[in-house]
Amino acid sequence: MAKLHHDEVDIDEALVRRLLAEQQPELIIDELIEVEPAGTDNRNFRLTSGHDQHLVRLPRKEDAAPGIAKEARFGHLLAPLLPVDIPVPTQVGAPGHGYPFAWSLSPWLPGELPVPGEASKGLAEDLAEFVRALRSVDTRALRGDPMLTSYRVNSIESRFAATQEFLPRCTGWADVEALTRAWQLIKDTTPYDGPPALAHTDLQPGNVLVDDDGRLSAVIDFGGLALGDPTIDLLPAWHLLGPTTRPTFRQALAVDDATWQRGMAWAMTIGVVALGYYAGSDSPLVRRSQYQLEQVLLDLS
Repeated sequence: MAKLHHDEVDIDEALVRRLLAEQQPELIIDELIEVEPAGTDNRNFRLTSGHDQHLVRLPRKEDAAPGIAKEARFGHLLAPLLPVDIPVPTQVGAPGHGYPFAWSLSPWLPGELPVPGEASKGLAEDLAEFVRALRSVDTRALRGDPMLTSYRVNSIESRFAATQEFLPRCTGWADVEALTRAWQLIKDTTPYDGPPALAHTDLQPGNVLVDDDGRLSAVIDFGGLALGDPTIDLLPAWHLLGPTTRPTFRQALAVDDATWQRGMAWAMTIGVVALGYYAGSDSPLVRRSQYQLEQVLLDLS
């Protein structure tokens, strides 16, 4: 599978088998298949061992590596508090065989990735329920924890420079003039003044699993879990939902106008940077980011 980043390390099936054989020798490998579409921060492999299935998760690059420890630490804490399944690693593996980062083994969570724009009102309600549950976690003992930091729970002003840098890189992939006008319209937002809350920070379609009825069955990839302004978790309003389901999500979360604008600004900056970064690659984030930006422009039209 092609690399997505210039600083990405080498990962393949043979490496995964060597790591497992050395550190999990009791685990019989009947089948090992790389998961597609691939994640941008991690390479993921589905491991079948008898009647059991596992996920083997390996960071692609150094700045993604801390997510493994974060999922291992907080998965056990959050799993009983949330309405759907989340990853709870059973093993954190050590670097080895030339691979420089910790990696994880966790139970496989069944489900399919939803298609942006095809989500039902039921899924919109499920996503709102998940966000409410995550925000309601008592965070008093977690405040100041250095593991729970991310630019995505800080002020939107911290994204001004990156957005201006990446807007021109979207040329040919999106209407840059329309995006530039929209960014100027929504970027000056009202600061968050509530208590610090937990946010997943990356509720995009690749991290959401649905069952056969299209209802939320699991939320994965908690490598970005952070504590601060939880507005970033409004992302699925534009990243996944459509014009008929966005109001359901907003109403279920009782989002006021100022917060909704801040969420829209986050959706735009995340979409612009992702599209500009991955444009021309085979990353599914290209089409997802295009959809996200189209939805923001639609709401502003």
